[in-house]
Amino acid sequence: MHILTKDGVFRFISTPVNCNDYITPLITDSHMHLLSFGKKLITPSLENLTLAQIKELIVKKLKEGSSPIFLRGWDESTALVTRRFIDEITIETPVILIRRCGHKAVVNKPVIDTVDFSAESSYVDPVSGTVTENAIKILYSAIKENFDIKKAFEHATAYLTSKGYGFIHSDDLHGITPEELPFENSKLKIFEKVAVNNCDELLSFSEQGYFEYFRSVKIYVDGSFGARTALLSQKYKDTEDLGQKVWNKDQIAQALNFCEEKNLHLAMHAIGDGAIDEILGAIEQVKPRKLHRIIHASLIRDEQLEYIASHPVVLDVQPAFIESDKTLIPLCLGERAALCYRFKDFFTYSIPVTFSSDAPVETPDWVRDLRILSESGVSLRQSIVSMTYGASVIDDFERDPLTTGKYLVFNCDPFEKISIPQIFLIN
Repeated sequence: MHILTKDGVFRFISTPVNCNDYITPLITDSHMHLLSFGKKLITPSLENLTLAQIKELIVKKLKEGSSPIFLRGWDESTALVTRRFIDEITIETPVILIRRCGHKAVVNKPVIDTVDFSAESSYVDPVSGTVTENAIKILYSAIKENFDIKKAFEHATAYLTSKGYGFIHSDDLHGITPEELPFENSKLKIFEKVAVNNCDELLSFSEQGYFEYFRSVKIYVDGSFGARTALLSQKYKDTEDLGQKVWNKDQIAQALNFCEEKNLHLAMHAIGDGAIDEILGAIEQVKPRKLHRIIHASLIRDEQLEYIASHPVVLDVQPAFIESDKTLIPLCLGERAALCYRFKDFFTYSIPVTFSSDAPVETPDWVRDLRILSESGVSLRQSIVSMTYGASVIDDFERDPLTTGKYLVFNCDPFEKISIPQIFLIN
């Protein structure tokens, strides 16, 4: 049999019954929101629903006595949600309708009237009921979402293990305390990122002992294309706006210095090239020695790739976005759409790459991602090595199949042909 090693080659091992099987570690999803994905599996989604269907769902929830009502998944292609729309259904029960991307929500009168957004007021429009970026975290903290955390985790785990995933980098501490995380004795190896809104919160979490258990900090430098909050270096084609700068380079530099001193990994959400400019400016200030990460890097220029290639930075990217954003990107970026999702170029520049789903935004499906990457010019070898061993430079988890007893078995060389493997989970 042939076993994939960390250096990206299959090594033949003679066994009593030799076969032509190819064995790899389980798959890593290097960026998702595990509990939110589980919640998506057990609760109604707003994806692809019209306004009439969303109203019907809210009315059903009201009749069931649900309060508050959190629902996620709408986008402008099928439903343009507004505060007025929700207020006409109810002005008594708090209703929070989160856009598919998670970077924008629309809320009704009870939310606007009761939640103190003063610390992040620039991210809230009380008239339209729109709440974005840092204000969303305030929303989660102020209004506790009622869902079964353990059940959500169990459903997410069952789905992921059935698909061959074994390693997850997650971001769950939004309105949830570390004590509520149900990860003990998990079948998945989980690397949790602690999301912070600002440096004061980062220091507060440190004083509370978060980083005695967690080894990574997460910051959101900008938002998303769909919400038009991703930070660009040139204006959006359809809004004449640059997006939102949530963290500037000096603030990022503070976070980088903190992580360097505490031996922590910094994961930086940056979708627009303007946000990447802020990160690279911070890296130039700090000159970090540890390996840190840019999550998404969706719109990126050549000179930025050249800089990243010579610095300790991993790019954590989502192949499924190529398909889900194919209509959106030309609308909001115009000709600059050609600078999006340059996965092949990342390998050309020899930049370390990991692949992820950003679930619940996308459903984890690494076989789908292999196809998308192959169509984008990334070889199967590059994709599979990154999906299996790529994130080990960050989490240091043991992935060797012979050591873990958990692996995928392909009946033909997966560097040559996409196929569905068997999954082995041996204690």
